[in-house]
Amino acid sequence: MTELITALTTISLLDSTSMIAVATAPMIMLLSSRKPLQAASVVIAGIFVTYFGMSVLVFLGLDSLLDAAEIWFEAWKTSPRTICLYVQIAIGILLLV
Repeated sequence: MTELITALTTISLLDSTSMIAVATAPMIMLLSSRKPLQAASVVIAGIFVTYFGMSVLVFLGLDSLLDAAEIWFEAWKTSPRTICLYVQIAIGILLLV
């Protein structure tokens, strides 16, 4: 298990530095800012965290997570207060528009 996490970390770190495919235009804009190294580091760290998180989810089984979410959504949908929530959401969207 530790070996797999190490491999996933290495792959995520290497893939997060491939800015050509991921964020060419934002990196050019960030490198022309006042703190280019800090801004570029934050972007690379964000991409690394995203890739690492998704690879761990794939490794641990996304199906089990989706099954748990499906059970929760089914319970939420059949709740008696659901109609009130839908009305509140619709009113909120109308107020935003």
